[in-house]
Amino acid sequence: GHDEREQTLNQLLVEMDGFSENEGVIVLAATNRPDVLDKALLRAGRFDRQIVVGAPDVKAREQILEVHSRKKKLAEDVDLKVIAKNTSGFAGADLENVLNEAALLAARRNLTEIGMKEIEDAMVKVTMGPEKKTRVRSEKENRLVSYHEAGHAVVSHYLETQDPVHQISIVPRGMAGGYTMYRPTEDKNFMSKTEMEENIVSLLGGRVAEALILNDISTGASNDIERATQIARSMVTKYGMSDRIGTLTLGSSQNEVFLGRDFAQSKEYSEETAAIIDEEVKKIVDKAYNEAKQILTEHIDKLHAVAGVLLEKEKIEADEFETEKGLVIFNSCSHGGIAHIVREVQNAFAGKKIYAVIGGFHMMKLSGLDTLGIPVDEVVKVARELKELGVEKVYTGHCTGMIAFGIMKRELGNMVHALNTGCRIEI
Repeated sequence: GHDEREQTLNQLLVEMDGFSENEGVIVLAATNRPDVLDKALLRAGRFDRQIVVGAPDVKAREQILEVHSRKKKLAEDVDLKVIAKNTSGFAGADLENVLNEAALLAARRNLTEIGMKEIEDAMVKVTMGPEKKTRVRSEKENRLVSYHEAGHAVVSHYLETQDPVHQISIVPRGMAGGYTMYRPTEDKNFMSKTEMEENIVSLLGGRVAEALILNDISTGASNDIERATQIARSMVTKYGMSDRIGTLTLGSSQNEVFLGRDFAQSKEYSEETAAIIDEEVKKIVDKAYNEAKQILTEHIDKLHAVAGVLLEKEKIEADEFETEKGLVIFNSCSHGGIAHIVREVQNAFAGKKIYAVIGGFHMMKLSGLDTLGIPVDEVVKVARELKELGVEKVYTGHCTGMIAFGIMKRELGNMVHALNTGCRIEI
């Protein structure tokens, strides 16, 4: 044939015909697509010994890191075992790239050693791409991205099979306007049905947060929806996880490598079955959407709190999110009762930062705008108690509590943050 692949194949077969003796020559070859190799190449006497080199496990990653860090000066806080555990799924080239990027970051920061911070930043850069800090966005877009990413993070926290959050950011990286990164706790070779379903729930958390908080949706969730649909379709057609379809594989599993591959794939099922597949895929995605909506509705205060921190700081690290996702929500501020609750929480969670979230209805009470109104002195008392008890921040709700918010702001200063940016009052 005249195809370049065929010419290469023919030349290889000629050189390996077996008639001439080349006992001192060993031919090695590598490919990441063994499924498209011609069988003539793989018969006995040719490439008959095959060694599968998969993604390195945690021990192999540590050894690879040791090799690539030999000529680099590492700080005392760098632990290659920790890095190996945090880089599940990374190939050898990815690990080399991480250390090289970390060295460049250390040089830009005028450091003489590569620290753990540089390696952590390099891991994010390799995974998500470089930050685009110069991109200018409106306050409306920043609010949209903040709630979108907070939605992913909060939903994932309440799903048992999902990995813990590593970093949340609204700073654009690569093609993403913001991102929520997760840190795998272990190397995984298989995925259960529950894990795949909860993965879809997590992917839809951003879109659900947009719809719940902003009463609108955006194009920012397009990649999330694409991935969620792909997982759901694989569950139905590839892994036999649909009760209606049963344990069948529908469609060819051979991925075509040529242009026009969609036209080349063979269809092995009827139009009726195709309609059932579409129904099952939609059923899985709709169920996941409703589950994400239920989680965010039940934990709406945590969504507001995390989004509020993102709007202020643009980025939340893993340890900070551990605090944010464990927020203690105080929905009752009447007659100083909040102080008693704070003390109980401090005793139960020693060393944890405490954040108070006061809903708009209760701020209205503190403003004296209803029959259960509380005097201004009571608001001052509550504010000072929060400060004395070492509460990290106070998040307040809607504009109905503007008077109380003003008093809180005067007493606590920058400790007070409005969940709705339209309610900010400077006193």
